[in-house]
Amino acid sequence: MPAFRSLRCITLPISTAFLAAQEHFPGLPNVGVMDTSFHQTMPERAYTYAVPRELRKKYAFRRYGFHGTSMRYVAPEAARILGKPLEDIRMIIAHLGNGASITAIKKTANLSTPVWASRRSKAW
Repeated sequence: MPAFRSLRCITLPISTAFLAAQEHFPGLPNVGVMDTSFHQTMPERAYTYAVPRELRKKYAFRRYGFHGTSMRYVAPEAARILGKPLEDIRMIIAHLGNGASITAIKKTANLSTPVWASRRSKAW
């Protein structure tokens, strides 16, 4: 696990359960889920940081949201409960518990994950 610390978001602590599982089941593979793929649908205006374009290209700066696996589940489930096609629904999903984030969704795509809703911001 220490070799992968640079790959995880620095705002998230290493899971004690994950480390305990490694210790107690050393031959069993462990899998970490980086749940940023859901946020690939954000439009450029939402994922672009206000830094020079050259730096964004050179270092691949891009904003991602948090809790993508949760968002991917909640959006179609909300549509099902509302009895509407997911493609017709606009919603704001708040993930609360074991971290917190909000995401605006329209037609199954992430429209935005506000910067102020990150754990690094002063809003928390």
